[in-house]
Amino acid sequence: MWAPECPQMRFVADVTAEVNAMRQHESVEIARLRGELGRIERRLKAIVDAIADGVSARTLKEEQLSLESRRDDLEAALAAARTPQPLIHPGLAEEPTGGASPSCTRPSSAGPTIPSSSTRSAAWSTGSC
Repeated sequence: MWAPECPQMRFVADVTAEVNAMRQHESVEIARLRGELGRIERRLKAIVDAIADGVSARTLKEEQLSLESRRDDLEAALAAARTPQPLIHPGLAEEPTGGASPSCTRPSSAGPTIPSSSTRSAAWSTGSC
């Protein structure tokens, strides 16, 4: 069982929460840009329809130019935005299920165990790695 005071697991939980918050912010920002772009496209269509219905183009020209400029900015921002990344599962720092229960202790000072070259060679030649 994971110790609740385990600093490694607390770190994983904190990093998970922070990464997910950043990724959610990116997704919200992209959705906001797409929404604004949709509103601008609808307004530009309304301006074109108004001109077709006989409204003086001079009165709408300034708004149309402003909207087209903003549309170009939004399209550039959306093209530059990276695809939103998936969120990290919030249970990443929780105890795994099923049999093995790793301990939350500091690694031994002896370091990791590295198989000898003869063990690696034997595993390689038998195809067990």
